[in-house]
Amino acid sequence: KERIQSRFVTSNPSDAKSTELLPSVVFIQSGGTEEVVRVYPDGREETIQRQRKADVTALSETLQTEIDNRIEWLEKLRDSSVFSLVQTKLDESRAVFRREQAEKIVRAGTRNAVIGALAAISPGTDIIIQGVIGTRMVQELCKLYDVPVKQIDIDNFLDFSQNQMKKSIPLILAVAGNGLKAFPGIGTVAGGLVHAVAYGLIFDALGHAVALTLEQRGALKAAPAALTFREMLSGNLEERTKTLARLVVDQYKTKDSERVSSEQ
Repeated sequence: KERIQSRFVTSNPSDAKSTELLPSVVFIQSGGTEEVVRVYPDGREETIQRQRKADVTALSETLQTEIDNRIEWLEKLRDSSVFSLVQTKLDESRAVFRREQAEKIVRAGTRNAVIGALAAISPGTDIIIQGVIGTRMVQELCKLYDVPVKQIDIDNFLDFSQNQMKKSIPLILAVAGNGLKAFPGIGTVAGGLVHAVAYGLIFDALGHAVALTLEQRGALKAAPAALTFREMLSGNLEERTKTLARLVVDQYKTKDSERVSSEQ
């Protein structure tokens, strides 16, 4: 043991502090196999491999001694680890809560965007309506994630997103149109409903992009959030379109029923 410990001495061997820092050396048997020679009564010899029994008793005793000598230190570490574990659990719970609330905010914003598109009474008014709804949705998400945001930050993000969206508009409109084919009897209003579905797809991707950016970065970074928006805009289009097409048709039928009732 002394010879092994001496290899770790890097300063004066007589220095008490240096001696205290020397690691403890214990010998153990970790198992595995060993080679033995078996001698038979007739003098024959046979070399065989056999399992070697593990024995870590010395290590166990040394570790227990170290623990017993450092109780106070270990208690401090235990308290620190418990605090760290609790903090981690709290962070995880907060993250889950925020994701759930963010999903509600995005769904509400998407639904309002669809209703706003159906409620537009003249060309251009839908853009104004969607701008207000988009700003409000971003503000609510920033509030949820405790991220201070200025109107100029929101405007920059929406501008970036609009630039990212331009190339995707034809695809979105085509997908929205196909999604509405599953609902016969819509007739001449199909064009307006297509735009409503398209707005729903846009706001759904927009909200999720903002929520993901706020969670990962802790701030509303316009450029990366807009890139995330572009990726989400084309993700899972078929399933999202089915859901939003159903919402648009239901909203249209409700609105049409109310109109007919008011005319009678």
